[in-house]
Amino acid sequence: MKNPNSILVKYHSPLAGPRLSACLKCWIAAAILIAMTSASAAQQIVDEWRYTLRRPAGDWRSIEFDDSAWRKGNGGFGTRGTPGSRVGTVWATKSIWLRKVVKLQAVPGKPALLIHHDEDAEVYINGKKVDAFKGYTSKFKVVPIDPAKFKAIRRGDNLIAVHCKQTVGGQFIDVHLVDAENVPKLPKPKRGTKTFNSELITKWGETVTPENAWTEYPRPQLKREKWVNLNGMWEYSITRQSDKRA
Repeated sequence: MKNPNSILVKYHSPLAGPRLSACLKCWIAAAILIAMTSASAAQQIVDEWRYTLRRPAGDWRSIEFDDSAWRKGNGGFGTRGTPGSRVGTVWATKSIWLRKVVKLQAVPGKPALLIHHDEDAEVYINGKKVDAFKGYTSKFKVVPIDPAKFKAIRRGDNLIAVHCKQTVGGQFIDVHLVDAENVPKLPKPKRGTKTFNSELITKWGETVTPENAWTEYPRPQLKREKWVNLNGMWEYSITRQSDKRA
């Protein structure tokens, strides 16, 4: 299979062979490198986010904001069954705030957002608001970034901050910075290993993980000789009432 970013160059000149100047060779090599870099500049898919379900204090959109206390999760975020979604982390509350860092080898020629939102969403890059969306979509769409806001994007690390809110029905949010002329295919989302969070979650419940879940017998003075601790991650599926029992 051919590399989609490969470039074939044929050059014919009376100066060909040993008489081809070193400068011309360097120019051709530089042109190939620039073309290949531009083609892949924004194609890195980063699915690892920091997120919180509580309104943050301070300027959560800025690069300097400390999000180390936020939870980690794999994108996208929402409820399974939402049309067009690829859920890596279940999100079922009214609002979610997200942050992730994307590293660019070069600023893409036509930067765009690859986004699926349900419902309203705001997107910031390096602290600057680049777009806002109302309502919901049922699939991912490519939204070119306004040229007046290109300056927010830079070579190297770029912070993407997102706020999404939900009112009714399915819900989902996922955002990627891409090149509008070379949009990558999104991979399957990684399975989340975080506990489910509802609007009733407490600050103590937010810190529960499979590693620190309670492992001791709940009433030591009445401990049975044989018992099994069932705390941890479970595999499950929801079946129809008409399905036969195993």
